[in-house]
Amino acid sequence: MADRHSGHSWVWQIEHNGDGWLWECSARTDAASLPLSGPNDARHGRSYRLEPGETFRTVPVATALSEDDGVDGAFAALTRYRRAIRHPPPATANLPVVFNDFMNCLMGDPSTARLLPVVR
Repeated sequence: MADRHSGHSWVWQIEHNGDGWLWECSARTDAASLPLSGPNDARHGRSYRLEPGETFRTVPVATALSEDDGVDGAFAALTRYRRAIRHPPPATANLPVVFNDFMNCLMGDPSTARLLPVVR
């Protein structure tokens, strides 16, 4: 969500790869709201009966706000968060680097001279 006049931007992610997660945005001159919800009885048939004292924890949601840098700043903040929470599995720690330039920067014509400037 972005305010074109002020440049304030708000982005979010529901941290789940399944279907049925919902979001709605609304904004007034003095407030904004972002209801985020997941599968329920009306959508995708999910419900839980909790006994007294039991709890249910839903999936996490991340939000990021940029007051000065627009939507790019908000996505940059969300990207920093995603990198901070990432825990790569130990089995991937010593894998070789794979650089796939298909339809990207070398247009399918790689050479050492052309690869060196774009591969760290």
